[in-house]
Amino acid sequence: MNIFNEVSIYKKKEEEKIIILPTGYAENGLIKTQDFGFIINCNSRYNEIGCLIEYALKLTLESQILKLNKNKAIWELASEEKTWAAFSKKYNLVTFEYMKNIYSLKLNIKDGAGFSPFPDKVKGQYEFGEKIETEELGKKLIEMFKFKEEYDNS
Repeated sequence: MNIFNEVSIYKKKEEEKIIILPTGYAENGLIKTQDFGFIINCNSRYNEIGCLIEYALKLTLESQILKLNKNKAIWELASEEKTWAAFSKKYNLVTFEYMKNIYSLKLNIKDGAGFSPFPDKVKGQYEFGEKIETEELGKKLIEMFKFKEEYDNS
């Protein structure tokens, strides 16, 4: 059984494209990835976005198999960027996590070639508790991405 499950959600800066990647950590501490992801437009209904994120999390909860694409990383296929550094410059990251029976969205900030948690936990994190509504999930996600773009432009 997994001790921590996460969905990585990337939005291209100043554009409408969202990439949703099921990920997480297994009991042995190894990162658990899938060899697929989802792409959705952020102008989609909040409920559609929330349902897709919830489905991606369900896949991380059910799958115990470590799958890796040997040829290309999923972010590379979905974004057409050639390097992780180029991808991480053009996309913002919000993670949707399930840990200790709590669902939460967490905003991340660019840190070198990767991402770190947003320093302001009040503005950079939202907890749903034990139950989530897909409409609320989609709405909060879009709000976090809009906040991050405003933060970057200030």
